[in-house]
Amino acid sequence: MAAENTYSKLVNNLLLKVQKPGQYLGIEYGHLIENEWGNKEKERKKLKSFNDAKVRLALIYPDLYELGMSNFGTKILYQIINNHPDFICDRTYAPMKDMDELLRKEKTSLWGWESFQPLNKFDLLGFSLSYELSYTNVLNMLELSNLEILSSDRKDLFPLIFAGGPTTFNPEPMAEFFDFFIIGDGEEVIIEVLELIKREKHESRTTKHELLLKLAQIPGIYVPKFYSPDPHENYLPKLSLDLKGKLPEKISKRVVNLSDLNQPTASPIPYLASIQDRQIMEVRRGCDRGCRFCQPGYVYLPVRERTPDDLVRLSTEALKNTGYDEYSLLSLSASDYTQLHEVVSKLNSAHCSKGISLSMPSQRADKFDIRIAAGLNSVRKSGITLAPEAGTERLREVINKGLKEKEIKQAVENVYDSGFKHVKLYFMIGLPTEEKADLDGIADLLKWVSDLSKTKNKKPLDITCTVSTFVPKAFTPFQWFSQNSQEEFKQKINYLKQRIKELRLRTVKLNFTDPKIALLEAIMSRGDRRISKLIYKAYKKGAKFDAWNESLDMNLWHESASELGIDLNYEATKIREIASSNPWEIIDSGLLKKFLIEEYKKATEVIETVPCTENICHACGVCFKLDVLNFVSEDKSKNNKFVKVIPSNSLSGNDASEKHCLPVKSVQKIEIVHTKTSNLRFISHLDVQRLFERALRRAEIPFVYSEGFNPRPKTQWLIPLPIYYESNYELMHLELSDNLNEQELQHRLNMQLPDEFQIKSAKSIQFHDKLPNIENVKVLYRILTYNPLLWEKYICETKTAIESFLSQKSLILKVFKKRQNQNSQSEKQLDIRPLVERLEVLNIAPLELELVLLGNTRAEIVLDQIMPENLRTEIQKGSFSEWQTNWKITREMIITKRS
Repeated sequence: MAAENTYSKLVNNLLLKVQKPGQYLGIEYGHLIENEWGNKEKERKKLKSFNDAKVRLALIYPDLYELGMSNFGTKILYQIINNHPDFICDRTYAPMKDMDELLRKEKTSLWGWESFQPLNKFDLLGFSLSYELSYTNVLNMLELSNLEILSSDRKDLFPLIFAGGPTTFNPEPMAEFFDFFIIGDGEEVIIEVLELIKREKHESRTTKHELLLKLAQIPGIYVPKFYSPDPHENYLPKLSLDLKGKLPEKISKRVVNLSDLNQPTASPIPYLASIQDRQIMEVRRGCDRGCRFCQPGYVYLPVRERTPDDLVRLSTEALKNTGYDEYSLLSLSASDYTQLHEVVSKLNSAHCSKGISLSMPSQRADKFDIRIAAGLNSVRKSGITLAPEAGTERLREVINKGLKEKEIKQAVENVYDSGFKHVKLYFMIGLPTEEKADLDGIADLLKWVSDLSKTKNKKPLDITCTVSTFVPKAFTPFQWFSQNSQEEFKQKINYLKQRIKELRLRTVKLNFTDPKIALLEAIMSRGDRRISKLIYKAYKKGAKFDAWNESLDMNLWHESASELGIDLNYEATKIREIASSNPWEIIDSGLLKKFLIEEYKKATEVIETVPCTENICHACGVCFKLDVLNFVSEDKSKNNKFVKVIPSNSLSGNDASEKHCLPVKSVQKIEIVHTKTSNLRFISHLDVQRLFERALRRAEIPFVYSEGFNPRPKTQWLIPLPIYYESNYELMHLELSDNLNEQELQHRLNMQLPDEFQIKSAKSIQFHDKLPNIENVKVLYRILTYNPLLWEKYICETKTAIESFLSQKSLILKVFKKRQNQNSQSEKQLDIRPLVERLEVLNIAPLELELVLLGNTRAEIVLDQIMPENLRTEIQKGSFSEWQTNWKITREMIITKRS
């Protein structure tokens, strides 16, 4: 009943009043949990039942849906947990501001996206902590779930609240809010946790204290309540004396090797565009490059790779299951993958001919060559990202980036010569030992890149330069250094802006991260448990979505800090003593403190450290302390005993530079009539196109590609259906590269499409048959009201308004249309009356209208003209002023001259 109430409130009320309503539906293709409202998934596989599961967990990403749906760690755990017959794993994301306000107003709890069950009905809630500035969102989501924010205030046994993810390597700033943390790789430990919960859940005598004590005995689990910060040792948590010998003094991270288990090949596919709207293939976990500012590079050691053959096999399966037209190789440094050329070649051989393109994250300049460029350029010409990080060789040696000036310039030339139009460059300011010459080096390098077109006699590259601000992080050699003050950051940013202006670099788009965000990040990344109180107080004052410039309010943080006696600027800029303890040292990342100190000294002496998979063991401690190894597809080390090769078959892929021709010749043209009903009214036309194109690939329909820069399936759609509209009749054309029986096409597509989008008919037509001109189209709409009782009061006035409207020969309105850049609107006059062929009342209680419009006229414009003024006033008082909260509009038929 709780789930049904949540669903009903959403689709009949809340989703009609918020931005991007489609993000809250939870019925994406590939979801695994059943609900009461049916889905095509049931015909493909048995969905999991919330009520039948022995343990119910919701994975929560404390930021927007479009970010959370791209989170790879969440996808891994979602697949692993739901593959277990006794467990269920739902998903939840942070609601946007408008939905947040509505949930509070309507007293509706935050819910699991797929089951629609309130979060407080789950046994476990697991937060993915990827970024420190999402911490206040965690508190907000707990409150929206009707749960106490502080773990000490939550007396019920369930749900238990836990967290994992990169920032939990210093869990102390969030220790007051979570019952426990998972440290390191979560793939194995999460099942151990769920098995324990399953055993203890039905044990009536189990207390929360006893359950947490049993959880704390699982390797990799940190339960803060059993460890008290010691103010005499920089608030380093110490195990309670009565638990000595029962629990570990430090919590060692968990390490898992790469396998089929932790590479998702069938995740839920969002209907809305996500930040990484592509299939993600984890090629390498861990990075031994040793950039001294980079926390993930240290805490996720050792290096673990997949073989090229496994990547081809798994990517083939994933792309078939998802229908994506792009995939990306995920790694902290994909360029360091030991068989990079071979895997790019093999992957392109497998996927290029299907119009599926390969992309990679930031490239190392010394590893980026023409062959790699050709592999990334074989289907679509996207941009290339390079990260020099610093402006001079000296500073790059300090941070252990290991890049020479000539290597960076050669990489940019390779970008140019390979036909790419856009290059992104990433730098960081405020790094330890930074000098003015290092800032000049950034400007000089941008000048060289900008001037490259003159030597090439080609059009200049589009250059985007992003400059971030240094934040000292735990478990790095730079954890002891201070952060620049806010004033120093501002001076450096202004200096760079002035240099770019003086050099007249008009083709360079310069972006800077906000130093205020870096200030908060520094405080939380090296904070102790006292910072929990700061986060709590700032949240209570209104802090949320602090990572977003438009939401960050530093006044709230300064006020909170002042009330607690904390100086934010001091905390961020203070230098930590090397000999002193640190609050994050309750966690054992495997790294020896001695090693980090040596790297700190090497930085001050400008000495580089070569990666251990390309050299010798540097005795960082990870392999011999945690009893793990570096697993690579090719051993390039110098007899490093901690580097092992994964067995692999020989490679036989074509050369990456080979051009694969996409089918662009049409042999059959199909006219399709389809529906868009029910919950799909909450997604836009562009989302519908994306949904359909992915279904084409999953159904293995032999479609033709468009030509040009970004090849896509060759389709034509008659009249784009606006968001909130439903339709029983949508018309489109599809061109095929091979003949296919119409009924077979219809069946295969319908099996890959949701119930709300179904192919009603598919018939072959002649190539000269075109979609009709909009001017020759009539559209029949059936219209119902969401507020029948309200409209009944004004039915006479409504009928009079309709008669008055129809009696007019002309009715000129001002209409506004967004310009192409979406930042401004254009105004024009439209005579609406000649576009209305028929408007009549079909039913009074409830009110039902039939409307026939010419062309692409939007029905709500007409409906606005027939609303009685008294009714309009009453509706606005009730906060239902948006048309979609009043009218359910369904397109019933498109009538053309041809028909």
